Amino acid sequence: MSARWVAVCRAGAAGRGLLLYPAVRRRRPADLVLLLAPTSSGYRPLHLGRPRLDKELHRPSSKVEESVESLRSQLKDSSEPPPGPPPPREPPSQERVPSVIVQEPTPEKRLAVEPKEPPRRTLWIRFVDEVKHYYHGFKLLFININISRRLIWRVLNGESLSRRENRQLVRTVGDLFRVLPFSVFIIIPFMELLLPVFIKLFPNMLPSTFQTANAEDAKMKQVLKVKLETAKFLQKTLDSMALKGKGHYSDSAREFADFFKEIRTSGEQASNEQILKFSKLFEDEVTLDSLDRPQLAALCRVLEVPPFGTNNFLRFLIQMKLRGLKADDRIIQRESVDTLTVEELQAACRARGMRAYGVSEQRLRSQLSQWLDLSLNEKVPPSLLLLSRALYLPENLPTSDQLKVTISRLPDAVGTATRAAIGDREGRVDFKTRVDVVKDEERKILEERAEARALAEAAAQERLQAEQAAQERLQAEAAAAAAAADTAEPVRDAPSTTLVDRAAPVVDSAPAESELTSKDVSELEGALETLAATRRRPLLEQEELEDIKEEMADYQEDLQDLRDIMHKAGKDMTDLKETRAARGLQYSVNRMIRSLDKMVDKLQAKEKKLQVAQANSFDAKRSDEEVGIQELIQTLQHIQSVPDKTKLNTMAHVLSKMDDNQDGSIRVEDVYDVLELMGQENLKLSSKQMEEIIELLDREKVLDLERRIEKALQKEAEDIAAAAAAEAAAALEKEKQEEQKQ
Repeated sequence: MSARWVAVCRAGAAGRGLLLYPAVRRRRPADLVLLLAPTSSGYRPLHLGRPRLDKELHRPSSKVEESVESLRSQLKDSSEPPPGPPPPREPPSQERVPSVIVQEPTPEKRLAVEPKEPPRRTLWIRFVDEVKHYYHGFKLLFININISRRLIWRVLNGESLSRRENRQLVRTVGDLFRVLPFSVFIIIPFMELLLPVFIKLFPNMLPSTFQTANAEDAKMKQVLKVKLETAKFLQKTLDSMALKGKGHYSDSAREFADFFKEIRTSGEQASNEQILKFSKLFEDEVTLDSLDRPQLAALCRVLEVPPFGTNNFLRFLIQMKLRGLKADDRIIQRESVDTLTVEELQAACRARGMRAYGVSEQRLRSQLSQWLDLSLNEKVPPSLLLLSRALYLPENLPTSDQLKVTISRLPDAVGTATRAAIGDREGRVDFKTRVDVVKDEERKILEERAEARALAEAAAQERLQAEQAAQERLQAEAAAAAAAADTAEPVRDAPSTTLVDRAAPVVDSAPAESELTSKDVSELEGALETLAATRRRPLLEQEELEDIKEEMADYQEDLQDLRDIMHKAGKDMTDLKETRAARGLQYSVNRMIRSLDKMVDKLQAKEKKLQVAQANSFDAKRSDEEVGIQELIQTLQHIQSVPDKTKLNTMAHVLSKMDDNQDGSIRVEDVYDVLELMGQENLKLSSKQMEEIIELLDREKVLDLERRIEKALQKEAEDIAAAAAAEAAAALEKEKQEEQKQ
């Protein structure tokens, strides 16, 4: 852990009664031990889980956590006192940013989406709705079986799935388990039993550059990797499975659907409360995945990103920019807007697509404060805020009207996906909406494949034309040389002289750099596997197994939070509970984790036997969770058939950015995070873009650690308050009993 980490952690713990042990390089940030100071018996240890950087900062890790956050938000809103009278209006000024709160529209112009009692349905209507629900359920089942079969066949034949295809496979398998809960207890054991047969029939299922001279180790390594990928996929499927509530249709989803339809078709005026209420329901990822090419290019211009490349590439760059803005928002909010200089204010406003030059300092602080209030307090997605600026709306237009115009320009697929997400959070899955979501995703997958084929054909045509042009140029040069030799006069022999090159050697001022593709980054995995075979340690596999364990621990914590929030809200657990398929899937994943633990222990036991013979093969002082940069580059150069020196130099430069204390070694965890982030995308990034991604992951790591500290402290305070309340109640009950006896 670097000194910067220690400083940030100490700053985050200051004033909260926390002490931190000095950072040790042999320990991951996940193993950081905090000491809670104010206790009667000294200091009590408090353990924090490891942060996951392949996921977006502060984004729920599972559908259960989304439901918990939704319930917590509802409980908080119900406990807040009603708002007081509105503050007096400020005099109009050109330097003041238009406020979110504007004059309420007249009742006749409001949308008819105000909360109202749903009409009572007759028995016949309820029967028809149930028949329709199960009809769409069976329709969804057959669609999911067809999609899953096709995608799994591609995986078995060694083809890599894109991020959208991988997400589609997780969604379809989760829906399949939800419709047929008993299939969990049939498919997963059958799959584990036939796993060696699959490896034998499909040897290219997990292509790798791993090299070893021991055939037994190679076979065990392959089985371990396949089991790890299977466990990781099932764990992601478990996270994607929503809870089960009473009923199939969500009133909140219906209200959102009416709002989205009316605001896009009729153009009627909506109240500020409605706009802010429904704006926070849009997710950045869903919005970006549904935007077309012109909208993506407009967002790139706002974010000052070159709008070149495929749609997937633009979405990835925009997503990284949005994650960076969210991390900066947290940091600015913590440090306060008033502490920023004019140059920092201009840079922050410019990065958010706001006017940064030609305005006063007060205007800069005001519009940045408004952005932070909307993004962090009102939970309005930054993608909507940036899209409103991409439309080049008038500056004096209120923010609520800007959001309304932006929502009206969103595609229909955004509304469908958001409506499905609302139902998932409430445990009311509408199969018809799920069918629409799956069909939309399938259509986008086909569009991406067509775009990829067109780009591949264009690249092949360019290569062919370049080869033909080079061949024609060589033929022309050869013909010109032959013609010159035929017409040249004979030259008498001149006295022999020795020519000496006295010119200074030309040295490049900067090393040449090339772009890194996802394939180049994925080759690091093969280098780590080969390096692990040299060290006799499963480096990457152990890291992946620890991630799966941590995700399962987070899932258990989410379930416990669900029980706590349901008890606090006075609701019955039958109103929102885990599905039977999720319980079975959780049991199966835990069983696979135990099996993987045994395999990893077996590989480590072999390492102990050869530890003396391998003692001089690598630096014994180096941690098993670290790897040398030069050692990794040399291994990568060895396994490549034709090593590219320029790319190796670029990769070494990028890896050096992960080395916080400049000791020549990096954590395997950091390399794994980059592999997880870029592994499912067909990308081509420059060295500067890779450095920005690494810096973003570093910032998110610090903020995630601070969030975990705050969450642990809050939970500790709640436990102490609950224990004190229980003691007070017990004492009061004891006093009453004594009074009754007297």
